[in-house]
Amino acid sequence: MSRHRQRKKKKREKDESVSSKRRSRSDKPRRWAPVGIVCFVALIGMSLLMIPRLSATTVQVTNDDPWTWDVPNPVRMGMDAKAQHRLVRAREAVRAAPHLSSSWAQLGTFCSFLRFSSCAETCYRRALTLTPDEPSVSYLLATTLDMHGDNGTESVALFEKVSQQMPDYPVVHFRVAGGREKRGDWPGARDACLKAIELDPEFGIAHRFLGQTLLAMGDVESALSYLSQANDLLHGDAAVDAAMAQAYELLGDSVRAEQASKASRRHKHTYMIPDPLLDRAFRESGIIRGHAGG
Repeated sequence: MSRHRQRKKKKREKDESVSSKRRSRSDKPRRWAPVGIVCFVALIGMSLLMIPRLSATTVQVTNDDPWTWDVPNPVRMGMDAKAQHRLVRAREAVRAAPHLSSSWAQLGTFCSFLRFSSCAETCYRRALTLTPDEPSVSYLLATTLDMHGDNGTESVALFEKVSQQMPDYPVVHFRVAGGREKRGDWPGARDACLKAIELDPEFGIAHRFLGQTLLAMGDVESALSYLSQANDLLHGDAAVDAAMAQAYELLGDSVRAEQASKASRRHKHTYMIPDPLLDRAFRESGIIRGHAGG
């Protein structure tokens, strides 16, 4: 065999030996792998523990910041195009100036008009947070709660507060009377209604409510007096006629009781409460108030 072939053979054997050693090393288990995994997991754990601390020190978000408040977005299914446009504009006004109580109040009034009571309540509460001493906002919130059935719990407390802030506004005393009646406070309801009539003698619905209250308290003669005045002021009202029929029945006057009962079937029930403060709020929201229950 020539020297050249011998050198070539030795080089090949040497290369094969090195490759064999490398393969044998790669086949052995790597003892450092578990240690590396443990260190990696520990590092991740320390990072996670630090996240809350970093958040607490770098992010200052509280419910007192109106710029962080969500703007209610009621479902628009079935809403006409004009109403949708007004709703979008009202929401945009809040987004542009969430620090203004009036923006929230106007959106709340529009939601109330569309009978989205929870959205209206949210808006009024936020407006009240921004201006806690503004009687009109308290009044609007109380009216919404009362219209959608809080059973006179919070609404009457708000109406009582407004009646002290606006003692010359007859409608708030009437609403206080309604709240007290829901709680079973008949004398309190009577006194509040008397105050409303004192401030506005032409307040027909207040006369009706006072007559009904006195009738429930057993003062039939006084009840008939106020019911008769309500009948004149409201120009015929089914609820007044029904209450008068009951009063005449209690007095033993069956003829007049029958006449009043027949009249109650001819007349309609007057629902609309004359409320300038509520009318103004609706006007500022671009609405003409005319639905029942206001």
